[in-house]
Amino acid sequence: MKANREWIIRIDNLSLASWFRTLFDADWNIPVLPSAVPEVEAPPPGPTFIPAMLAAPPAQVFDIGQFDLVQPVKVTPVLSPNNYYDFVSGLIMAAQTSVDIEQQYILEGGPKTVGLLKALQQRKADGIQIRVIVSPAFRKVGATDNWEKSMNSLNKYGLLDCLKAMNLSYFVHLHNKGVLFDRQRVLVSSTNWSENSITCAREAGVLIESPDVAEYYARVFDLDWSVGWPTAQVPANLTQLFMSAMGVPGGFEEIHPADLS
Repeated sequence: MKANREWIIRIDNLSLASWFRTLFDADWNIPVLPSAVPEVEAPPPGPTFIPAMLAAPPAQVFDIGQFDLVQPVKVTPVLSPNNYYDFVSGLIMAAQTSVDIEQQYILEGGPKTVGLLKALQQRKADGIQIRVIVSPAFRKVGATDNWEKSMNSLNKYGLLDCLKAMNLSYFVHLHNKGVLFDRQRVLVSSTNWSENSITCAREAGVLIESPDVAEYYARVFDLDWSVGWPTAQVPANLTQLFMSAMGVPGGFEEIHPADLS
């Protein structure tokens, strides 16, 4: 079945689970403040339909990896709006060889996103390998869409040649928000690279400092990069997908608004 590219991890650790339970309880117990603006019910947004034609399975499908690690592994909760920016910008600046990023989009919109882009720009100038994969799904006619905004954001900081688009022949959408540092550390998170997600939304993730675990996700990234569309090929590939799906029963996939965030 054709589906999203997602990064997910399960960690069996009582103290970490208790920490996140405490965070959940604290968020749950935040008092509701009265709003100065009267609430108005708006109709829920409708679904989006995109081509679901699966041209071919990817060269490799990754099964669930299980790691019974002998040595202790450092795991750090990384949260928005609390510490995501400081952690990630610091890890980018500390990288020795590479930074690999998969995001739905990268939208320059304020000091935090600008800071992350400037950090990548600096590390590229230092000779660090920077690779970024972004989703080209949900293109808009007329208005500038998130794929175009992502290209513009990266281009402004000299990073356009570091960008590829997720190959939609294999995947419906890129719903992952992962970052790899030197193939030694991996961030599995829900934080998008947008100013709102970094500074205003409650997002949660973990930084895992384990070469074994990081290498698992690095192999996934390598596959996605190897089949990714160069930026110049995105319009042609989207046109090809839509044309191949036209008139074919089940040729389009229904995507609900929750899958777009």
